[in-house]
Amino acid sequence: ITHFNDKDKPSEDKIYNTNRQLNIIKDNLNKFPNSVLEVSLLNDYNLKKYKFCGAQKVEGLEPNKIISEAINKKKVFKVHNSTIENFRFKKKYELIVISHVLEHLMNPLKVLKKCNKSQINGQHVLLEVPLFEALNRYKNGALMMEHLSYFNEYNFLKLILESGYEPIYISKIYERTLMPFITVLAKKNNNKFLSNFNEPNKISFRDQFKEAKKYIKKNKSIWKKIDQKLS
Repeated sequence: ITHFNDKDKPSEDKIYNTNRQLNIIKDNLNKFPNSVLEVSLLNDYNLKKYKFCGAQKVEGLEPNKIISEAINKKKVFKVHNSTIENFRFKKKYELIVISHVLEHLMNPLKVLKKCNKSQINGQHVLLEVPLFEALNRYKNGALMMEHLSYFNEYNFLKLILESGYEPIYISKIYERTLMPFITVLAKKNNNKFLSNFNEPNKISFRDQFKEAKKYIKKNKSIWKKIDQKLS
């Protein structure tokens, strides 16, 4: 990927989702965080928006060397050419943004615990992942090889709680997107926090796997029809 937002204007979808996340932060925190770290950038559009909203220290992580060097060349933002797994925290960030990254990682819990350890009590993370629920809303071919984990609301909140964060805002979006996803704003809480999400209505792994098999069966049927047309 070598495209940057100074060459191409951000898409309407990018603008919409960035503004949505910014509104979540502004609506749920007393003031906009002074220091922000975004994990896996692709470009510096979000960094500009964080700074515009009042953040004084804005940095990013970007595994792609070409992208990180291009952003650093502008000498506006500091971007570390690293994955979150290999990154060594030398600063404490009031907000860490990890949007559509956790589903790509081998060990999301380890990464969240690492972020938690780097912060002080009361600092925040903004997390967003595809939502593996309501699979009838998933388009054909939405299961992706690069997604190593699939989350429903229950197991995603469980992951967040186990890493030492307390969810303070939860939202789900089912439309206006390629696939459903869930967004959680959470704060580090050193005290033992008892979750208040509705555990009796949780979707078990067995139920989730059952739905996934139905989805795959449906997809195979669609691909078969497409193959017949191509032939």
